[in-house]
Amino acid sequence: MVAVIAFRFFAIRRIGLNRTSVDLQEIHSSVADRVSLDTLKLVFRMLGDAYGVEPRLIRLEDPLKRFFDSDSWRLDIGTEKLNKWLRDIGIREV
Repeated sequence: MVAVIAFRFFAIRRIGLNRTSVDLQEIHSSVADRVSLDTLKLVFRMLGDAYGVEPRLIRLEDPLKRFFDSDSWRLDIGTEKLNKWLRDIGIREV
């Protein structure tokens, strides 16, 4: 059990490794013509909540696979949470 917790911790930590927190408004500036700031904040907050990552450490270029891989240590609880949220807002699952 301790090994699972340790591997999960390091898998999640690797997502934000060597990154500094960036304000979501700054991230939004590169996609402002395609998505609202409120939508970006909501998506980043949901990703962060589902996978246990500080939203300001997430980047637009992060592949979802990186989150899925880190979540495998928790039996895909985060992915299930993300899929439930997507269904709730009318988007098909990832």
